[in-house]
Amino acid sequence: MTVSFQRQAPAHADPQAKRASVKLSKAQESYSYFSSTASTIARQIAFAGIGVVWVFNLPAPHTAIAIPQPLRVVVLLLVVCLALDLLQYAYGSLVWAVFARILERGHANRSDEDPEMDASPYLNWPSLACFWVKLVVLVIAYICLAAFIASKLHASTPV
Repeated sequence: MTVSFQRQAPAHADPQAKRASVKLSKAQESYSYFSSTASTIARQIAFAGIGVVWVFNLPAPHTAIAIPQPLRVVVLLLVVCLALDLLQYAYGSLVWAVFARILERGHANRSDEDPEMDASPYLNWPSLACFWVKLVVLVIAYICLAAFIASKLHASTPV
């Protein structure tokens, strides 16, 4: 998806200077597309990170899982990332289902129209917090994973 901008110079500015003009609906559409794509990619990268950590599993005779200590933090962060991803969508689904039901009940006898109701901007804050924290946690997990792999590449001892 590409975002197209209409270039226009403001009346008070130099005619050579140009600004981008974007309709609100286009900005919202772009935000929705990019945040949805970022969530999908973050989810895939989190699962891939767990797979990479599993490669370093060194099971002992009496244990099935023996992940090196530095990678336990990575796995924990990746699981937190996936939990935040689920929480983001579960919360959003719940809050907007309740909102829609309240709107529907308030306009039950007017089935031919698409009713409107003011929605508090605070309704989306928990989902937005989960979205951004999820991405930050994912970046931290991958920094830790990269540091572990780099230390193993530079070490002369086997993993």
